[in-house]
Amino acid sequence: MMVLALLTVANLAVPAHDWYPQACCSGQDCQQVADDSVEPTAGGWHVKDTGEVIPYSRTQTSPDGHVHRCWAHVVRVPMSRTICLFVPPPAT
Repeated sequence: MMVLALLTVANLAVPAHDWYPQACCSGQDCQQVADDSVEPTAGGWHVKDTGEVIPYSRTQTSPDGHVHRCWAHVVRVPMSRTICLFVPPPAT
């Protein structure tokens, strides 16, 4: 049980995934966020931390089925503008 907990924490600490496009992250500005930190609306995905609504046309499908957000930041603050948003594929 302890090993599983350590592996889970270690996975969350990974700073970037190799599938993030360079244009989104510069190798450092993307990370997995809580799946419930965004919600679908009529106009796009609402990012709860910032109040932004990212049009569906600007989102990309997350290959791991979780929400990932890339944002511009010098200091890591969730309120920064979203550059790219990766969301799970639509349920079929």
